[in-house]
Amino acid sequence: MKRIKIDTDNLFLAAEQVLNADSIDGKVNLSQAVIQHWRDKKLNLDASITNKRLMRFRNPPKPVLVDPSRLPNRSVATKEGQAAFI
Repeated sequence: MKRIKIDTDNLFLAAEQVLNADSIDGKVNLSQAVIQHWRDKKLNLDASITNKRLMRFRNPPKPVLVDPSRLPNRSVATKEGQAAFI
């Protein structure tokens, strides 16, 4: 497993780092790294460091939605068609 770098020893700032991740995979990987740092007692709970920056966080970009009639027809006999059906 790739080692993820947590840039702080403060739990609140580590949470901010997770929230600012650009992708879902990034959020998951950073969350797991924060959990491991917490279990290893490498994070503190000094709330005096936190500020309003924690209130800002990023969501992954929203997908472009199109009318279903503009999508290509897929046969359920193919793997792509079965995936689209689900």
